[in-house]
Amino acid sequence: MNKSAQAVLAAAVGLAAPAQAAEVVGGTDILTMAHAVQIERWLAADSSLDYDDGLVFTNVFDKERGDTSLDFHAAVDELGPTFFVVEAIDSRLPRETQLIGGFNPASWRSDNAWTLSTGPTANDRIAFIFNLVLNEMRHQSLSVYGQFQTYNGASLGPMFGVTPDLRINADLTTGTARSGSYCVDVSADCTAGRNIMGLPFIGADTITFGAFEVFAISAAVPVPPAAPLLLGALGLTGWMARGRKSGRPRP
Repeated sequence: MNKSAQAVLAAAVGLAAPAQAAEVVGGTDILTMAHAVQIERWLAADSSLDYDDGLVFTNVFDKERGDTSLDFHAAVDELGPTFFVVEAIDSRLPRETQLIGGFNPASWRSDNAWTLSTGPTANDRIAFIFNLVLNEMRHQSLSVYGQFQTYNGASLGPMFGVTPDLRINADLTTGTARSGSYCVDVSADCTAGRNIMGLPFIGADTITFGAFEVFAISAAVPVPPAAPLLLGALGLTGWMARGRKSGRPRP
């Protein structure tokens, strides 16, 4: 059974897509193995990604103190599919740090133009935003708002949705989120709901962003079947060695 059939079957019976071996290259201060596996599950329905042998997430941008949108675009533009993860705190809940992000199936650019998904079906609109703390993923909606996938502003970090559903400003430390282009239910009215932080939008930039990482996505190289227990141990060791960084001060 191929990955598309697996995803369709899983959706039909109400199950998550099969977990694959999560691999992160280049280190991460944010993602755990469980986070990486969850993101792979959400990516499983995207038929443009070779999911059968798992996916490799390569860290291509790790925000440092003083970085701006120019640094973001210099690192990630024209790389193909990427996702980002960022620590986010809303000023209304200052003690709650959430881990949110988004998947962009197209390359980021700096041309101050939209990437549009004008096709009418869910298969045409495969970008999504997510909250790893709330374990929630929101698809592009099938409404007219849902066609506004991402905005490629040179003076902005990542921006998803026309409302916007998630925007990081030029300083990469402030931004906003509302609901409009991305929904849990793609056929629902996204404009009436809470944002990806689980809060109502109040018309202001209420979110502060901390650690912020972007990952390029590629297919894993198949491993010949041999010594499963040893390979499992090596995989865990590889995660511990390559999947975590230490000593970097938080922005």
